Amino acid sequence: MLINNTIKRLYILTVSFALFVSWGCSRHSETKEKVILKLHQSKDKINDTIFYSSIYSIEEHNDLFYLSDYDNNRILVLNKNLDLNKIIGHSGKGPGEFKGVTTIRFIGDTIVAFDDRNRRINLYDLEGNVYGSYSIPINRVGFNRLAVDNKINIYYTNNYNKKLIVKVNPYEGIIKRFGEKHASILFPVDSLHTQGHLNSTERGEILYVSFYEPLIEKYSSSGSLIQRKDISLFIDEEVLEKLRTFNTENYKNTGAKSGLFPDAYYKNNKLYVLGLSNKVFEFNVYPTISFNRILFLGENRENKNFLKICVYKNSIVTVNIRNQKIQEYRFPN
Repeated sequence: MLINNTIKRLYILTVSFALFVSWGCSRHSETKEKVILKLHQSKDKINDTIFYSSIYSIEEHNDLFYLSDYDNNRILVLNKNLDLNKIIGHSGKGPGEFKGVTTIRFIGDTIVAFDDRNRRINLYDLEGNVYGSYSIPINRVGFNRLAVDNKINIYYTNNYNKKLIVKVNPYEGIIKRFGEKHASILFPVDSLHTQGHLNSTERGEILYVSFYEPLIEKYSSSGSLIQRKDISLFIDEEVLEKLRTFNTENYKNTGAKSGLFPDAYYKNNKLYVLGLSNKVFEFNVYPTISFNRILFLGENRENKNFLKICVYKNSIVTVNIRNQKIQEYRFPN
C-alpha cells in the first residue's frame, strides 16, 4: 500500500530518527524494573478497502477500540480481536461529520471526538448516533492528544500566546489560559514550543507531557501547577544532538521536526509515555509523579516506529506507522 501524504508527514515528524537513535540508560532505568511485552496480534487492514493509513489516536471503552482515521474522516471501532465492529462518522461539515478527526475521548458512555479542520467537537452515543456538534475556539492541533473532563471542558496546547494550555467549553468559550511555556532544547530557532499531550485524571487534574522537552507537568483543573517532573535522565546527550541536527537541517527546508515523545496515555493512576524506538516509560501519578518502570514493546528494539498507544487491561495497543499496523503487545503473566 502506498503511504499517503498524512503518513509521510507524520513519519518525518515523529520517527525520522527512530532507525538509528537509542535511548541512553540512566540511573533510574538501571535500578527500576524492565518488562518486555510480547506481540499478541497484528493487523494492517480491516478488509481490502480499509487500511490503517492515518490513525491519529486510539481510545478504549467497554472492550472496544476507537481509532481516529484522520484522512478518511471517520472513527473505526474494533473489537478486542481487532476486527471491525462499526464505523462512526463520515466526511462533511454537517452535524456528526468530520474534516479530520483527531483525539477521541469518553465522558461516561458519550464519545467526544475532535474535528480538526472544522474546529469543533462531535458527541455520539455508543451506537454512533450524534448528539450534536459544537464549535470551539481552538487551533488545529493535529495528532497531539487533547484532554476533556466530566464537564466537557476541553484542554489543548496553545502556540499563539504566552500561556501553555487553553481551557475551553463549547457553551462558554475560552475559560482560562494557564501554564508557562518552556524554551526548547530540540528546536533550532529561538522560540517557545508547546506541542504536547494532555490527559485528564479521575481527580480532574491535567497532565501535560511535552513533545519536544523531557518534561511532565501536573495541573489542577483551575490551572495551578501542582508538580513539574524533569525526565531528561532518560535521554542520552548523543540522541539530543542528533535530533537537534535533524531539526536544524530539515526545518528550514520542509518544516519537518522530530520530537522525543510521540504520545502519552493515562489510565488508573499510571501515565505511559511513549518514547522513540520501542520503549514506553511508566510513571505513577499519585501521590506524586514518580518513575515506575520501562516497558519494551517486543524484544526487537530496532525499527519500531510507534505513533500512538492505548493501555488495555494486560496489554498495550499501538499504531506502528512504519509498517502501518495496529498491534497488541501483552504484559507477561
